[in-house]
Amino acid sequence: MTKYAVLSASGGLDSTSLLLNLLANNYKVLIRNFDYGSKQNKIERGYLLRAIDFLKSKGFEIDYKEADLSSIMGGFKSSLTRKDIDTPEGHYSRENQEIIFVPNRNGIFFNLIAGTALTVYEDTGCEVVLCLGVHKGEAGVTYPDCTPEYYQKAFEAFKQGNYENKVNLYLPYENCYKLDVLKDGLNSCNKLGIDWKDIYSKTISCYSPNEAGESCGKCPTCVERMGIFKELGLEDPIPYQKP
Repeated sequence: MTKYAVLSASGGLDSTSLLLNLLANNYKVLIRNFDYGSKQNKIERGYLLRAIDFLKSKGFEIDYKEADLSSIMGGFKSSLTRKDIDTPEGHYSRENQEIIFVPNRNGIFFNLIAGTALTVYEDTGCEVVLCLGVHKGEAGVTYPDCTPEYYQKAFEAFKQGNYENKVNLYLPYENCYKLDVLKDGLNSCNKLGIDWKDIYSKTISCYSPNEAGESCGKCPTCVERMGIFKELGLEDPIPYQKP
């Protein structure tokens, strides 16, 4: 019987790694992308679409839809959405994480993909899983909407607020660090028979890319990303801005 997965994806390393994980586990994947008014949304989506096109060219079936939430979420207080708030640089810390955090972003995404997953289950009667690439933060600094405790309660509320169903939650990275996420993605590439450079060159993690789509190399997520590739002795295949 067909297995379905509904994935909230942005074009970043985490959600792309989870996409690879799902394909390697024989799920039919439905990707949902949300424009929440972030400064880098157009660039992120461009990377995501290139990754999807690449995987489709390899014969993988992916259903993609996007929704514009920017008229509401674009005003949420965060350095990712507000032009009057500068994006911090350096390693993650509690202080700069609070500046970056978009209020209730993942909760909104979760509920939208939950509705999609429930509809897929009702239409097909097949196994459906809800998926996000959330993981533990660097040095123990984890966003509040990325913790296992948060999703346990969110999923309980989803079950309570709907008729009985067999939709399940699949968050394989919730107790992992970003290094583990990349390792899993590389392993999935091996299973799928694709070159990891071909897919990870079509991801972006930066909070402040330029118009050419080059990552800044200075923001917390760039610093974290560069660190995990270096730790594995690999060259990050994406372009970075020259100092």
